[in-house]
Amino acid sequence: MDRSLNDRLSPVGIKQALVTGKRLAKEKFDEIYVSDLNRSKETLANMGHTHPDILQQNIIITPMIRERDWGTEVDLGSEELVQKIKDSGLTYRQFRPEKGESFEDVNRRAGKFLTYLAHKYLFESGKFQETNVTKAALREYFKHEREMETKQKIFRKSFEDYSDEEKNAINEFLEYENKRMRKIWVKAPEYKGGMIVRKSQFRKEKENLSYNQNQGDRPKKILILTHSGFINEIFNVCKNTEDIQTEMNLIFNCSISIVSARCSKTGNSCDGSCMSQPEGMQDCVQYRIDKRNDVNHTDNLW
Repeated sequence: MDRSLNDRLSPVGIKQALVTGKRLAKEKFDEIYVSDLNRSKETLANMGHTHPDILQQNIIITPMIRERDWGTEVDLGSEELVQKIKDSGLTYRQFRPEKGESFEDVNRRAGKFLTYLAHKYLFESGKFQETNVTKAALREYFKHEREMETKQKIFRKSFEDYSDEEKNAINEFLEYENKRMRKIWVKAPEYKGGMIVRKSQFRKEKENLSYNQNQGDRPKKILILTHSGFINEIFNVCKNTEDIQTEMNLIFNCSISIVSARCSKTGNSCDGSCMSQPEGMQDCVQYRIDKRNDVNHTDNLW
């Protein structure tokens, strides 16, 4: 995992991050969860150039949503890896490299993360029934909450800090944007390179107004910035067991997917009574995949 800890975005990846920040510029999130691998943090840092205030929102950096750890097999070519899995006698999902994870391991990690989010955002505070199931679930919740704590910060990069290759990618993005959205976006004077960082003040105030209305009634909105393998396992957790994908689906860079969660009893937040059911949260929380792998915002970049 050491190599992927420090992997950097390619110039194409930077452009994808910039256009994704613009795609989400009208969105304000209750919290943002980011994988602690470097390219995830770089993606959010670059989104900060085209989203008015995303880096000022509540950002939590966590190893819990990392991509699969390939352990000692991280540098194997695809043909070698396929042969090694075949020789092991295990399925694609069961195969666990030395010092690494199987996709079944990642699936369990994704399930724990979604359970953590359900405890934090779906259940109404102070209304849990005191049962052994509830206590066990809460112990698990607080255990994972410790994994969310971080003192790391993500900062928008200065234009001067990019390499020449990266600057060329950014200039290509700016040319593309200037042709399409010249009247909506303004260039910040503090960036000599002409980075696009915010929309007009009027539009920003209008969006903040709509965000602040009826906050008590609205669903919580969480942004999760993670990797393709982990996203696939989130999808698998949201499905019935018999629908689990046995092969990896292709998740495109900077694609947008939306998953919603609700209590099966109330259809919204939960008073905790479902926790007394035999399967606890498995009987309570219903997940729905509302959008999958949307790349409309990146399709026309190149």
